[in-house]
Amino acid sequence: MAKLEKLGTLIETDVLVIGGGVSGLWAANRGRGFVDRITVVDKGPLDWGGLCGMSGGGMIAILPDEDIDEVVQELVYYYDGLCDQDMIREIVRQSIYRIKDYERLGCEFLKGPDGKLEGIPQRGLEHIKCYIGQPFGRDEKNMVEALIRESNRLGVERLGRILITDLLERDGAVVGAVGFHTRSGEFYIFKVGAVILATGSGGWKSSCGRNSCAGEGIDMASRAGTELSNFEFVRVWNVPKKFS
Repeated sequence: MAKLEKLGTLIETDVLVIGGGVSGLWAANRGRGFVDRITVVDKGPLDWGGLCGMSGGGMIAILPDEDIDEVVQELVYYYDGLCDQDMIREIVRQSIYRIKDYERLGCEFLKGPDGKLEGIPQRGLEHIKCYIGQPFGRDEKNMVEALIRESNRLGVERLGRILITDLLERDGAVVGAVGFHTRSGEFYIFKVGAVILATGSGGWKSSCGRNSCAGEGIDMASRAGTELSNFEFVRVWNVPKKFS
């Protein structure tokens, strides 16, 4: 059998994070406290931050003195009940802590004259508020750049333009992954202790997706035997020409 090095570039890492957006960067930064080497790969340009790099910035969040039940009820209604309601509640509960984390990393959010966070009501609902990063128009890039600075500080390895196509299994466990460089065509082989898939939902959005349709992470997980839930639908988001 040919040595792996002859088949492509071989990279060994403790944890491979597939997807270099906000979720992938958060996972890598947190995981670095537990293992020596974490590698993030993304099919898009290096350090563009996935969807967040082209989003409007800001976060939906709930402050400690607000009614979490109102927010959860609204989000469950928004998804016609087709969502993990316990998970939605936990995400909402932790949302203020993520804002605090971003502030710790150097991001600023809109505040009122009293110095407190000022939320902007969404869709005409007073209890659904978005907290906007400052300066507005740079907020989403500031959030991505803050996560990248933290990755640099922690020594997280990051690779761009590499599309992972398959997970490698042995004895019922994922031990590696394979893919190729989307510009040079060079093959990559990853030998890993664990894999974190952070590739987002299935769908297509020309402006924020940046490079292609999405959903291959879900496909890889399914083929590797992962039990999937809340995937009754995929999303196709067509937008006006000037929006892109």
